[in-house]
Amino acid sequence: KEFDFDEVKIIYYFRRPDLYIESIYQQSVKNHGAHRNVFESINKIEQVYKVFNLYSHFFGPENMIVRVYEKSQFNQGNIFSDFIQAIGEDWSNNFVLPHKNDTNVGWHRNLILIMRLANENIQNREDREAIRKLMAVLFRKLYSTNKQGYDLLSLDQRKKIESIYRERNAAIAKDYLERPDGALFYESIASNKPECSETCLSVDDAHEIVSYIKEKNGSLSVLFKRAVEKALVSEDEEINSAAHTLFHCFENISK
Repeated sequence: KEFDFDEVKIIYYFRRPDLYIESIYQQSVKNHGAHRNVFESINKIEQVYKVFNLYSHFFGPENMIVRVYEKSQFNQGNIFSDFIQAIGEDWSNNFVLPHKNDTNVGWHRNLILIMRLANENIQNREDREAIRKLMAVLFRKLYSTNKQGYDLLSLDQRKKIESIYRERNAAIAKDYLERPDGALFYESIASNKPECSETCLSVDDAHEIVSYIKEKNGSLSVLFKRAVEKALVSEDEEINSAAHTLFHCFENISK
């Protein structure tokens, strides 16, 4: 009313909770200095449902347009045409889409682990940013064509998250999408089962990462090695394990 709108519609996308957690966790590690385990981010998804309920309360359920952030449920299989459909427009080839390189790409879990180690053990923000930029380059060099290795949650963790939000998701599916079976998401969590049970950094991957850092930036390599040495006593098991692997690589390369 304040802006003299006769009608307001809210388009609200729901993403599968486990995938949403992984996505926001990636951003927290890459851009905000996070270093704790991904599962400790589980409570952040509560805000998604709180905001949705708030909008529904103020604007009315009839003005909520619920969409599901899932490729199999997107109109024409992509988010852009899905959003255009949601606002009641027809897709046109005249629409300008963002360049692929400008989109927010998730990192391989090896690089997320390296960045977590840096965040925990490098205090200077500019130094951490230098590591982050190098990891972004390393991603394009080593992992951009690799379709595996991006899962940060175990299958058991995914199942636990799914069980926590099962009832709320079912209610949204029934009340806003008229789905009697309560199925909000169609893709199974089993499809995100890690391809291997071992999520720690392998010796080969660590050697490649250390070699690249030393080759590209000698001073940054020294800084990162100090961070690795500090991480040898980290209480985080993943960071501790990665630190030992990286430390041995530094030692072997120096010989």
